[in-house]
Amino acid sequence: MSDIDMPTDPDNRWEWIKYQLRVRGTSMAELARVLKVTDRAIRNAKSTPYPRIERSLADALSLAPADIWPERWNSDGTPHRQRPTRAEVNAPTARIPDSIRLDTVKRQGVPEHASPKR
Repeated sequence: MSDIDMPTDPDNRWEWIKYQLRVRGTSMAELARVLKVTDRAIRNAKSTPYPRIERSLADALSLAPADIWPERWNSDGTPHRQRPTRAEVNAPTARIPDSIRLDTVKRQGVPEHASPKR
């Protein structure tokens, strides 16, 4: 697990994810555009397991999906499946641009708790 304090409450965790994206100068809507999905698809990951979106959000924060959603992911990095024989959609996970990744922001000297610039 990462050394970042991850909220355990799902609502607080979602707000933490949105905050971390804002610190990087991006948003859920921007991530949706990069992934070529609707912003509603991104928001669905808050309450419903959505491995493709969870992987992309985790990638944007330079974390593993299991670090953010340990209740939804196995220790080997595979998602928990309600229907294990059903394959994921064949759509590949889009690569998150370096401009919104956590490790890039840290190199630029922005602390992870900094307020987003408006």
